[in-house]
Amino acid sequence: MINRKTNIYLYFFILIFLYSCGVTKIVKRNKIKDLHIEKIYSEVKENEFVYNTLSIKYSSKINLNGKENNVNGLIRIKKDSAIWISVSPGFGVEVMRILASPDSVKLLNKLNTTYFAGDYSYLNKLFNFKFDYNSLQSIFTNEFFTYNLKEKKNPITNFTSKIESNKYFLQSLPKSNSKEDVLTNSPVMQQIIVSPKDFKITKILLFDYIKNRTLQVDYSNFEDIEENSLPKNIDFRFNTNQKKSIINLKYNKVVVNKKLKMPFKISKKYLPIN
Repeated sequence: MINRKTNIYLYFFILIFLYSCGVTKIVKRNKIKDLHIEKIYSEVKENEFVYNTLSIKYSSKINLNGKENNVNGLIRIKKDSAIWISVSPGFGVEVMRILASPDSVKLLNKLNTTYFAGDYSYLNKLFNFKFDYNSLQSIFTNEFFTYNLKEKKNPITNFTSKIESNKYFLQSLPKSNSKEDVLTNSPVMQQIIVSPKDFKITKILLFDYIKNRTLQVDYSNFEDIEENSLPKNIDFRFNTNQKKSIINLKYNKVVVNKKLKMPFKISKKYLPIN
């Protein structure tokens, strides 16, 4: 009986020892390497989704100051050329159509028979941030972009990087991190969180110090498509002093590199939005 108990205890301690070794190995594997920001940036760019055209069927939950609506529709993208969006409520009748190009935005509101055709000022007013074509395309396709870019040769010239919560954390604040420098040189701070596993962007945050407003974009549920991966879920959070908006966007079907049509016609019955 004594020998049997001794064997049981010995077996028990061996299991604990082996389990402890396994845990130690896992912790070591999870510790990520500290990389220079230029290396992180190049890895992110190298692992971006490669495409010429995208056709996306989506569904979305929208919460505007507590009022919820469900919509679905289509997003079509010709890389660096055009973004076409169709919006329909649950019963399937299109209520809005948007066409964005590098130099213009067109919006057709079928509910009140109005339209807008002009530059990005109208869109920027709606979202309270200055967007251009590149930033919109990058957000939809999980690509790296810098907000209000001035330096095109080196887009991360004002960024710093560190490791936080076992991910790469890129931030556009000056190295001094003083509020005075931020208000003078870069009123909108941008943060980009990058996964060390595949160098995909998992979060983007824009924070306007002066106007106290934020935009947060979270990416999740990455799925392999055409030998690369694209997030199937994109969550937007817009916060200002007056309102809070949440948009949960889900990509239900993604078709790559097929010929696209982007119809957009404004009939005479539509009135312009001033």
